[in-house]
Amino acid sequence: MMLLMLAMAMVMQGGSVETLAAPMPSGFKVGHQAAQGGQTIEERVPVAETVEAWSQMITVQRFAGLAPVGPHRLLDRLSGLMATACPGATAAPVVDGIEGGHPIATLRVDCPMNAATGKPETMFARAFGGATDIHLVQYAYRSTPTSQQSDTATDYIASVHLRDAGAAR
Repeated sequence: MMLLMLAMAMVMQGGSVETLAAPMPSGFKVGHQAAQGGQTIEERVPVAETVEAWSQMITVQRFAGLAPVGPHRLLDRLSGLMATACPGATAAPVVDGIEGGHPIATLRVDCPMNAATGKPETMFARAFGGATDIHLVQYAYRSTPTSQQSDTATDYIASVHLRDAGAAR
């Protein structure tokens, strides 16, 4: 209830309370949630898995105040971090667009072998530039995805949209 009152106060004051409309896929659960200093994260995994031991993970994040960075630069940075953490990683070019008047960018990164897990990882990401914040959704596999799995991830991130402050929930 306190969160709702705070959100309403921010709308009345003109503050950003944009959110991602990111549906929970069937067979997934929230494995971890955290919020601190305007940053939020929610990690979703298949119901029989954990955020430590997962085969698929969907991550939804909000980065408060980073709108000036822009979605393209955020995904470029994410791609660079993955390349550093995973020698041999390959990234498709960041693809830019506009949706609902907001800049968006998408990316796919393939890591042939994550040193921490000894497994390949592939991440599909879509970033949204809001009025003040950047929002990010990632769909990752801890394996080399099949064509069908790639389609599932691509379709999922394409289904996620930025919901403006004050929009019907």
